[in-house]
Amino acid sequence: AQNQPMVPAGSQLRGSSPSDPSELKQLLESVWFTAYDTVSQHYHFGFQPTVNALSQKDYPAAYVSLRMVEKAKPGNDTLAYLKGICLLELGEGAEAGRYFSQLDKTGHPKRAEGLWLSGLGWMLAGEREKAKRAWEKLKSLRAPVYSQKADAALLRIQ
Repeated sequence: AQNQPMVPAGSQLRGSSPSDPSELKQLLESVWFTAYDTVSQHYHFGFQPTVNALSQKDYPAAYVSLRMVEKAKPGNDTLAYLKGICLLELGEGAEAGRYFSQLDKTGHPKRAEGLWLSGLGWMLAGEREKAKRAWEKLKSLRAPVYSQKADAALLRIQ
């Protein structure tokens, strides 16, 4: 993430670079769905600056605050989830996909959302097969909203 140019905060650009084929950008726009929980009470107080930045769609600032949290305490699922959000919105699809994949654990409360978002990340990186695998796995969880989104996305990328 540090070696790539940052996408402006709040950008709705899809595709990892301006040279991405317009077909990929159109596909991403058609399936893009995020519903981040930025209610600050749901996070440990150490994540407050991150949550504030996310609520303002200031993804670079949120990512920087997460790097500070990471220096102070070891990584955990919350850190992986929030870093994934930032990286996804900054156009770093492959890295976001890796962070969200960490949430793919039986019984994890964000497992379905993590699989959905990892699929978006893989698509953003042009990794269609990885996206398909994440979304196929998600369908088997029968998570109401995310399973429906996965069905629709899989139909579009077949």
